[in-house]
Amino acid sequence: AQLRVVNRVVAAPGSPQALARCLDGSDYVYYVRPGSGNGTSKWLVFLSGGDVCTSLDDCQQHAQSGGGTSKAWQQMPRLDLSKRHSAFTTDPAKNPLLWNWNWVFLVDCDAGYYSGQAMDARAVPGGTDLYFRGWYNVLATVEELKAAKDVHGGLNEATDILIS
Repeated sequence: AQLRVVNRVVAAPGSPQALARCLDGSDYVYYVRPGSGNGTSKWLVFLSGGDVCTSLDDCQQHAQSGGGTSKAWQQMPRLDLSKRHSAFTTDPAKNPLLWNWNWVFLVDCDAGYYSGQAMDARAVPGGTDLYFRGWYNVLATVEELKAAKDVHGGLNEATDILIS
């Protein structure tokens, strides 16, 4: 699957793309693998699981570790999704439904199960600002995929969408 970075620079102010960020404020990223054959209008959107932080101190530590940032992901322009979950296998015998669908892998980097909707960053004394914006990460990904003409017309051309 190919890395994509949500483009905040050209996004309209207040749009999901402008608000999408990881916990540490780094750009939100996701991966896309285009489908083939009769799977080109079908989509598997996979929200990866991860940790959750439960206090500002915990969230600060999470933001400084690999779980609250996209920095390491941005160093991986390609990702072998088959190593992430059994749904990502291209073997039709092992995966008769999804093997040739378009696959989307949303990176979990908000430490809040994609639920954060805070407009303003939260300053942590002695630390960096924290961004609780997981919901905007999902919305920005969907908005970008709707317009992704390079992936079989994008989500707007979808006949089937499975969110996992």
